[in-house]
Amino acid sequence: MSYQDYISIRQYNVLTGIYESDISGTFALVNNIVTFTPACPWSYNKEIHIIVESGLEGASTNALQSDYESIFTTVFYPMYSSAILVKMTAGALLDPMKEDPINRLILEHSIIMQNVWYEDIDDCDIPWFITRYVTCKVAYEILSGNIQQFVGTAISKRLGDFEIEGIRDVPGLVRPKLQELDACIASTMAFILNQGKLHAAPKWSARAKQALELSTHLNRVPLRQPSTRDMEDISSERYYTDGPGPKKIRF
Repeated sequence: MSYQDYISIRQYNVLTGIYESDISGTFALVNNIVTFTPACPWSYNKEIHIIVESGLEGASTNALQSDYESIFTTVFYPMYSSAILVKMTAGALLDPMKEDPINRLILEHSIIMQNVWYEDIDDCDIPWFITRYVTCKVAYEILSGNIQQFVGTAISKRLGDFEIEGIRDVPGLVRPKLQELDACIASTMAFILNQGKLHAAPKWSARAKQALELSTHLNRVPLRQPSTRDMEDISSERYYTDGPGPKKIRF
């Protein structure tokens, strides 16, 4: 068997986790380094799994004893907020959370907003209320979905030798924040439905209606929720490409 027969590169939808296809391309072995170049540029919003099966021999003829898997994601697009903005809006409770599950929720709601808004959104001039809506919506979903996990949790802050004692009534702190975020969602959605005008009568375009139907469908059929492994850290081998163009993977 050739070394290529031991290597599989598969593509999954980054939001649903559904397998889509194997990635075709070319392999090159130079100085004991295998380089894979995909036949087509990487697409947006994909999770790429690289699987090297056991039995593959290395330079010293020692065979791989078990399967090896590495995962990375391609560029998320569109992204009308950021993990930093979400954490700043939600407060200290999200500080320990990894950015990957936050970014996936941002992507989900950015796609919905891309379809709700009555015209194409300029990536260099995103309306502030769209960014604010996506930020508040993601923060609300994370906090409301994990409020039970905060029971008994303490928040402590340390600066050098100075430490603030932890607060244990975390759910009591979360509920006012959820009310604040809910108000943010409602007020920014008013701007969105009024095409950026505060006092205009809502105009429901066909595009907005279709997008909200999509949103309703997504709520009926939940997207893959971040697992405990996602929340902690999928692995030290996760990294991101810096664009959708042709990229090489070395392993």
